[in-house]
Amino acid sequence: MWSPILKRFDATSKTLQSENIDLSIVISLYRSLKDYIENMRSSFHTFLEEAQIRCGSELFSWETSRTKKKSTFHIDDLSSDEINFTGNEKMKIETFLVIIDTIVFQLNKRMEVYIEINNRFGFLLNLENETLESIRIQGKNLVELYHLDIETDFEEELIQFKSIVKDFPTEYVQLTPLRNLCFITIIFFVVQRCLIWS
Repeated sequence: MWSPILKRFDATSKTLQSENIDLSIVISLYRSLKDYIENMRSSFHTFLEEAQIRCGSELFSWETSRTKKKSTFHIDDLSSDEINFTGNEKMKIETFLVIIDTIVFQLNKRMEVYIEINNRFGFLLNLENETLESIRIQGKNLVELYHLDIETDFEEELIQFKSIVKDFPTEYVQLTPLRNLCFITIIFFVVQRCLIWS
């Protein structure tokens, strides 16, 4: 069971660490990994058969261990809805599915963070293809979220950014979107400082 999971995690992790990856790819990778793990829920018997072949045994300790009998009887036992699983079913429900669901839950948590970041800032990495209306709406959202850090005319700056990105020299366009954004930010910072100092 662990071998395919670890291989997929390793391959995905290496891609996530590449320096020119953008947020939409990160989200797609998390989603594909989550779906891959979720699909394993129905593979318990396949993993069980593989384990039996590797171990050379058809019985595991959970199948041969005896269950302890209750020494006392309670009237509540008659109406209890509790289900006691045994053998392979017990292993599947109390161990296998718990592991799968925990991994999926953790992947979802991480993916949701990236989705939120992408919803807030993703448009900046594709500014030249955004409409003016979209830039204004998303710029306004950023101003509202970070009103202590971003000035109210930020939307207009972004619209000007859009024109600059279109006119970028080829050597800068070939940089990653994030580096392009950093380059634009530096240009505006320098111009702004020069205007203040003049």
